[in-house]
Amino acid sequence: MLKVKIKITTALISAVVLFLGNLFFTLWVVDSGKIGFEKNLGFVFSIPIPLGVVYIISIAVMGILSWIYIFNFIQYNILFSLGFGLIFGGAVSNLYFRLVDGFVYDYFHLGLFGLRGAWNLADIGIVLGILVWIFTSKLKIKSTK
Repeated sequence: MLKVKIKITTALISAVVLFLGNLFFTLWVVDSGKIGFEKNLGFVFSIPIPLGVVYIISIAVMGILSWIYIFNFIQYNILFSLGFGLIFGGAVSNLYFRLVDGFVYDYFHLGLFGLRGAWNLADIGIVLGILVWIFTSKLKIKSTK
């Protein structure tokens, strides 16, 4: 039972830390003007989708990810919970900004293989969380009994 509590606590702490980190960093970026930012009015990769549809997709995806986590977190170690927390915290953070402002602030301008884009801290947390999930499941890093 203690391991279950530790895993759930890890997921919650990582989600809250990522949410608050993105909130404060975004507010600092916007208020300071030291880093250029873009207002991402679209969805993933700035795909232009109506805001109402973005809300529905976001909530559905968070529900599916929560279901996957709930039915798998016992068998995997604490890394699986950390990955979920990063994914969920990033998703909630982006949803929060969409609800409050109608868009997401993107401020890390990256170019990779000729593709250009802008990300925020939540996006990076989501990608890292997905990589942790893949790493954990592919290497079959199971929880010890």
